[in-house]
Amino acid sequence: MESKEPKYFASPREAVKIISELLIKEDWKTLSRYYYLEGSNVDVEELESGRFFIRTKPPEVCHPGGFWVYKHPFDPSFEYLGHEEIRDNIIIVTVHIRIDEGMGMFQEGRKFFAMKKTPKGLQVLPRIVDSEEAFGTLPEPTMSLEDLLKGRKD
Repeated sequence: MESKEPKYFASPREAVKIISELLIKEDWKTLSRYYYLEGSNVDVEELESGRFFIRTKPPEVCHPGGFWVYKHPFDPSFEYLGHEEIRDNIIIVTVHIRIDEGMGMFQEGRKFFAMKKTPKGLQVLPRIVDSEEAFGTLPEPTMSLEDLLKGRKD
């Protein structure tokens, strides 16, 4: 019988590496054990089935690279960029991808996800993953998540 004991990451950098590996393997049951679900409305079955992590239908507007497939926490081709503790026990992790378009041009994408620091280690916090389905197309952000969290405007 498979263990359902929670799992923890030692660091945000390690989390990105392990999460990427589990997403590629589609090992939803192991990945779900790294999620902190206390107080959330996310059902563990939603995680274990993979429905929480993967979209089966592309959104109306999406990147041709297929990044739309992964709802949470990020596409496994993204890499760790940094992290910041925004308040006691809550960490925002930034991942990114840099695509060489040729002729010296690059396109960069960033994504953020939250983690909870516990005495045993770090766990991923779930969030609403299909905001477009729930609320329609959202406007482009006018400030970065980091600046929003710090209360600054550009």
